[in-house]
Amino acid sequence: MQVDSLMLANSAELRDGLLFLLGGGWTRCWPEPGQQFPFERVIVSALAIRVDYAETNEEHRFRLEVRDADESVLQPQQIDGGFTVGRPSDLVVGMSQVVQVAGPMAVQIPSPGIFSLVLTIDDSEAKRITFEVMGGPPA
Repeated sequence: MQVDSLMLANSAELRDGLLFLLGGGWTRCWPEPGQQFPFERVIVSALAIRVDYAETNEEHRFRLEVRDADESVLQPQQIDGGFTVGRPSDLVVGMSQVVQVAGPMAVQIPSPGIFSLVLTIDDSEAKRITFEVMGGPPA
């Protein structure tokens, strides 16, 4: 199994097997005017997992969570889910299929710093991306 993409976005939607993103790929954020630390931030994530032919017809579990520099999971929310990819009769041996997931999670940002969005599949870390939370907008 391979992670084709894991990204942060302002908005993400799955429709007809396609992933639609707005503001995808951001790496820095900051509190809105009037907000102070700690503050709640909605993190929208989008991911695409390539499932190999031999891994079809099996249940797989995934988890998305935001961690701080000390590897503590930010609360109060994470995304847990599962998927089973079938094997259509016309799927050629060696061909893979793509599973896509998109959705928001609200997390409590305690302070400025470097944070990670971590994807775990079947209890193993599959992908990690980092982002910076700044004290305010860039100068």
